[in-house]
Formats: sequence, structure tokens, C-alpha cells
Amino acid sequence: MKEMMSKFSLKPKELKMACENEPWSHKARIVGFSFIMCSLATVNQYYFDMLVYRSGQHQNAALAGDLTFLDYGNTKWTSKAWTDAQSLDAWKDKPLKELKQINMDWKTTKWIDGTTTKYANPNGSPKDNVGYYTQTRKFYDEWKDSYNSSWDEFYAKNPIERDADRYSDWADMHEGVQWFDTAACWAGPFIGDVNSVTISVDSSSNTQYDKQPIGKTYPTENTSASIPAFNGVNDSGSPFGATWGTWYTGAKYSITAPSKDFNGDNAYNKLTTEVDAASAPFMAKWKADGVLNRADYRTSAWDVDINVVGKIGWNKKDLTTDLADAKADLWADCDMDCQKAGSQLTTVGILMSSAFGVVALNSLFMFIGAWRSRWRVCSVYFTIFACMLQLILTIVAATMLFTKYNNVCGRSMFNTADNFRWTMNDDMMMTFNHWVMSLILLFPFLCCGMCSAYQTHT
Repeated sequence: MKEMMSKFSLKPKELKMACENEPWSHKARIVGFSFIMCSLATVNQYYFDMLVYRSGQHQNAALAGDLTFLDYGNTKWTSKAWTDAQSLDAWKDKPLKELKQINMDWKTTKWIDGTTTKYANPNGSPKDNVGYYTQTRKFYDEWKDSYNSSWDEFYAKNPIERDADRYSDWADMHEGVQWFDTAACWAGPFIGDVNSVTISVDSSSNTQYDKQPIGKTYPTENTSASIPAFNGVNDSGSPFGATWGTWYTGAKYSITAPSKDFNGDNAYNKLTTEVDAASAPFMAKWKADGVLNRADYRTSAWDVDINVVGKIGWNKKDLTTDLADAKADLWADCDMDCQKAGSQLTTVGILMSSAFGVVALNSLFMFIGAWRSRWRVCSVYFTIFACMLQLILTIVAATMLFTKYNNVCGRSMFNTADNFRWTMNDDMMMTFNHWVMSLILLFPFLCCGMCSAYQTHT
């Protein structure tokens, strides 16, 4: 090994002597390695060039008005986020078999209603005072605090300032944005949507109450200072109630004077602590004869029967669970910069194309350097530069490729090519494969390039 390493030289004078005195067999070896480098580099570069080209096609289509850019959206605290999170919790908690049976209302059990035998899906009897699923995700205090903060921020600004913020959000998402890296990810279905359901509370027989209807006295809900019409609203424009999207919240508004806006006028009532945090929700009990007992209520009735609406088309939960977790993880902290950058797949394509392009260029230097000493010197030094550049660009590309956004975007089945089936998922997988190839080829490219520095003459 030591003897072999001693035959490598980076001195221009010795490289010139090698070029002029080495045997033809070594020149043939340099030419062969240059062809190998060129072939591998151009194949990889071609894919990334085509990726960037297709991104440009979609960008031009968007600029022509055929495609629509995304608007900025803070989706973490929306009605959909609340119901999606509750659906995901129930989806994870219960077996797929039972969820499918509820979805199709296939009967799995029977129960006696008075003198009548009835059949039910896995929810079982609605009159057994036991719910099928127990809600674990609560409205207090995280959701309450978020909405109170958003109302404070909103009403502290005058209408001009609010609309200026809206324009700023719109402008940021409609300038300097690559359509292929953003809207394309959301333009089609996702791997995992084969099971796409909304799970909600079945309150047809059992209703949850935020306070016990009888036998307990609560403070008055209205005072002379309170104005219920000012109760703060959620993203759908409605005030919160005991339930939100069928799931229990126990939301309660302030009974003091409304909070003020920027002008000092009454503007909104904030959410306060629950009416009965210790015991709610309440649910009326069923008597043994199947009659609802309005005089007896059970406490902490978080257990409910559920409805499963949508399609369940695959007998495994993992795909859907992973997709839902990936989306929830993304929207938990995807701010303006995150949404504007998107997948950054176009930038990754440019970086990786540049890395392989430099290698292909160096293979040309190697080929000519087999006979021309100045090109030989250039090739040897350029090999070191190309190796370092390839390593740096590959690392930079990794920081853009392995993100929460791409964990979702990589599942998108939006077709990104014309006339044949090629999706965003294919682009993500191929980009990853070629990125791995860049790491693998890094050392072989270096060895091939340094072949020109090997002294074979005597």
C-alpha cells in the first residue's frame, strides 16, 4: 500500500513527465475510466435535468393560468384539524376489522331491547351505558389557548392592518414560488388514501352534556355585563359549543364584559375554564327496561359510540396511519417559509445535476489529458475539486430532501409527466435513489480521476 501510494504525484512537472513517458496501456486505462465516469455521470445528470425541465413546464403552465398556486394556510387549529385528529385517534385505537364492520354496519352482536332481540355492529347496544370508544384528545387547554391568542391578535389590529396581513400572506405565496414544489404535492391523492374515513360520535341515542341537567347548581351563565353575541368564533365562523364536529369540548365563554378591540369597543368573549371540568361530560343512563333515565346521569362520559364514514379499501392500517401522522407532523409547525419552499425538489435537481455535470466535465479533461500534459494537470486538480463539490452539494441536497414536507409529498400520486404514468412519488423515489448513487459513486469517481496522477513510467 505504501509503495503504491508513493507512485501518486500532484506535482505538475511529474504529471507532465508521466503524460509524455507512460505506456499506452496506462493511457488506455485513463481513457476507459474517463468513459465510465462520463457514462455514470451523464445518466444521473440526465434524470435531474429532466426533473428540472418538467418543473419548468408546470411553472409555465401555472404562469399561463392553467394551474393554480396555493394560498397560505394555518391549518393546525382548524375544524378539519380537530376532526382529523379525533378520527386518527380512533383509527389507531380500534381494530381495522371492527372499523370496517361499523363502516358497513355489518352485524356482529345481538342485544335485548325489552322483549325484542336486536342486532348491532361492534358499537353494541346503545342502551348498555358503555360507549365503544373513549375520546382521549381534549379541547382544554391547548385548543382554548390557541383560539384566545388568535382572537387577541386579530382584534388588536384595525381592518387596514388585517387586510395588509392578508395581502402579505397572499403575495408571499404568489411570487418566487415553484408550483411543482408546492401545489403539485397536493394536486392528487396520496398513498394511504385507500382507507379514507371520517370518524365521528354517534349521538343518535346518547347525548353528551357539559353540565349535569338535574341535581346540581352552576353559576349563572349570563350577567348584566356579558353579551353572548360577542362569543369568539372558530375558523368556520361559528361559536364553540359543548361539542365541535360531534366531539366533546365543554367550551365555555367568559361571562364578564367582552374584550376590547383596537378602538376600545366591545369585540369578543374569550373562552374560559370548563363549566364542570371535574365531572363532565355527562350522559343520561338507560334503565334496565330500555328507557332513558332523565333523573340519573353518569359522569366523565368520554366513552361514546362512533360512526365511520368513507371508504376502507385495504386490509391494513399502516399506510393510512403513517400518512395521517405525516400530515399532522407537517402542519404542526409548517410556517410561511415552509409552505413557500415546499418540497424544494427543483432545487435538489439543480444541485445534483451540477454535481454530476462537474464529474462529466472532468471526464473530458481526463480523456484529453491522456495525451496533453496541461489537460492532465487540470484533470488531477479538478478531480479533487469535483469530489469536494459533489460531497458538499450532496449534503446540501440532503437537508432539502429529508424533510417533513417531503414525507407527505413523497406519497403524492399526482402525475408529473405527460402521456405515461409517472407520479410525484416516482420523482421522490428516483431522486432519493440517485442521491444515494451520488454518495456511492463519490469514492469511485475520485479513484478514477486520480488514475491520471499515477506514475507508471520509469
